[in-house]
Amino acid sequence: MKGTQAISVTLLMSFLVLATRGKDVRYRRQEENSFQILTYQGVNKTIQMEDGDVYDCIDVYKQPAFNHPLLKDHKIQMKPSSFPVWMDTQTFPSDSFSQVQPSIIKCPTGTIPILRSNGSSTIATHNIDGLKNDMQWERAGLRYVGDLFGARALINVWEPKVKKGSQDSSSLWINIENGGGQHTDRMGAGLRVSPTLSGDAFVRFHVAWYDGYSKKSCVDFSCPGYVQVHHNVGPGSRIQPSSVYGGVQKVVDIQIFKEPTSGHWWVSVNKMPIGYWPGGLFKFIRYKGGFAF
Repeated sequence: MKGTQAISVTLLMSFLVLATRGKDVRYRRQEENSFQILTYQGVNKTIQMEDGDVYDCIDVYKQPAFNHPLLKDHKIQMKPSSFPVWMDTQTFPSDSFSQVQPSIIKCPTGTIPILRSNGSSTIATHNIDGLKNDMQWERAGLRYVGDLFGARALINVWEPKVKKGSQDSSSLWINIENGGGQHTDRMGAGLRVSPTLSGDAFVRFHVAWYDGYSKKSCVDFSCPGYVQVHHNVGPGSRIQPSSVYGGVQKVVDIQIFKEPTSGHWWVSVNKMPIGYWPGGLFKFIRYKGGFAF
């Protein structure tokens, strides 16, 4: 990072995950043998997009992140105090690739967008620990082992044909983690087509992490921890148009980097910082990552 801490490595990669035969996932979260529809306090405004997506604009100080026991007295950092040097670096030839943006949601300043529904059904907010057993994984990617303070991926926007209502999932992802076995912290961001997660078969931007405090995996706002700060772009946003075989390839530039002053791990989309995981949320990845894929 400029003048303070160097990024160990910049990873330019596409990570493909295909999951099949997953556990049935409802559009409600199960807690203590009962199902509850997720609701949020502090709704300032509700916006329906042209594609049918419905977003609630939530007061940034009343977002789900602060339901986490470790974040009760957390002070929000609205933007990083410094950026990695590679944030200013162009990584692709303009004649071969075209950068596309996630959906722009016009929430008021001081609020954040949370996807409520996609126009046909309530958004799925589920614990992805259910995707561990009775399934098949196929994955390919670039692996780096060593001290990590950031990673970057230029991700091609592919929208594979995944049948709505199926448990199939396709992801193009960047992941940073540290630890080993059950004692592993991880965080990631990228593009995913997953009917069980979003209720449709469109490619969307998501964030995910393994919360070492509660010992479970989380996606977007399915559990507290991730702090959203951008009022126009957020998890769950559709990415369109997608790439077409033989045509100009559509890409999204995704970065995860550690901000040295606060210790937070920031997520940036096309050089726009949109949110972060507080460093204190993790034990093994609090100071640095040790593995990226």
